[in-house]
Amino acid sequence: MVAVTGATLLSACGTAFDAPAAIVAGTEISQAQVKHELDVLLKQPQFAQQVQGPAGAERKREFTRQLLALLIEQNVIARYAKAQRITVTPTELETTLSSVIQQQGGKKQFDAALARLGLTLDEVTENIRLSLVARKVKQAVAQAEFGPNATQQQQDQAFRAWETQQYRAGGVRVNPRFGRFDPSKGSICRIDSTAATTTCAA
Repeated sequence: MVAVTGATLLSACGTAFDAPAAIVAGTEISQAQVKHELDVLLKQPQFAQQVQGPAGAERKREFTRQLLALLIEQNVIARYAKAQRITVTPTELETTLSSVIQQQGGKKQFDAALARLGLTLDEVTENIRLSLVARKVKQAVAQAEFGPNATQQQQDQAFRAWETQQYRAGGVRVNPRFGRFDPSKGSICRIDSTAATTTCAA
C-alpha cells in the first residue's frame, strides 16, 4: 500500500510494548510494529502533508487503521502459506529486488530511499518475500476455485471470499484503541459510539 514502491518497503519489524494492537489466531501484532510502519509512511512527503492541518489527526488515525489491517492480512496469508508449503525461491527474490532497484533509478537512488525511510535492505527483502508469497497464495486460492486459467477478476473474487472466510475463522481481535475489525471488508472501523457494530461504513 505504501512506501517507496507500494507495500514493498514497508517494514515488518518492531518490538512489543503495552497491549498488542491486534491478535490473529494467537499471534500478536504489537503497537510498536504499527508505529514503525506509520513512521515509515510519514517520512514520505505525499503522506506527511496529509496529516497537517485541522483534519490531520484523523487522517493519521486512518493511516494507522489501514496499516494495522495490512499487517493482519499479511499474518493470515503467511499462516496459510506455511500450512500449504508455499514459498519463494532465492532467484525470485533476487529478480524482484533488482526490478525494485531499477524502478528507483538505480542502486544509488535505492540506497538513498532506504536511508530516507530508515529501512534496511533485509527489511525490504522480507517485504518483497511477503508480497511474492501473497501473490502465490492468491493464485493458489483462485486455482482451487476456478482452475489454472482463472482470470484476474476471478482471482480477485476468489481471494476476497477466501480472506473473509479466513478472518472469520482466524479469531482476529483488534485493540479497541484502534477500532473494530470488519471481517467482511478486512478493514478496521473507527469507533464513533458505544454501539456494538463491526461493520465499516461503505
